[in-house]
Amino acid sequence: MLDRVFTFLYRQRMKSLEGIPGPVPRFPIGTMQDFVGRLIWEVCAEYGQQYGGVSLAWFTGIPAVILNDPDSIGQVLDTDAQSYYKDAPKDAVAPVISPGDMFIANGEKW
Repeated sequence: MLDRVFTFLYRQRMKSLEGIPGPVPRFPIGTMQDFVGRLIWEVCAEYGQQYGGVSLAWFTGIPAVILNDPDSIGQVLDTDAQSYYKDAPKDAVAPVISPGDMFIANGEKW
């Protein structure tokens, strides 16, 4: 039932990301329950094993694409970096990653 509520509320966002595998999000928190009390990179690695090199997580109604495939990571960070905008993790990783780091920088900073 809660997965149908989530799908109803965020149907437009979900439609734009259709085809990217991942766990079924549930209202109101999406797939955040997978991350509670765990290290983020461990959950992301599990997603890679379960769903493949590119997967999708939902933090409330905000989607996050998780990359575990080396070619996809290279595309986002190098060969096609100008086509991707990295935003959501900035505040969360600020204590351990500088603003110019390739994982969160955009444009000239990158």
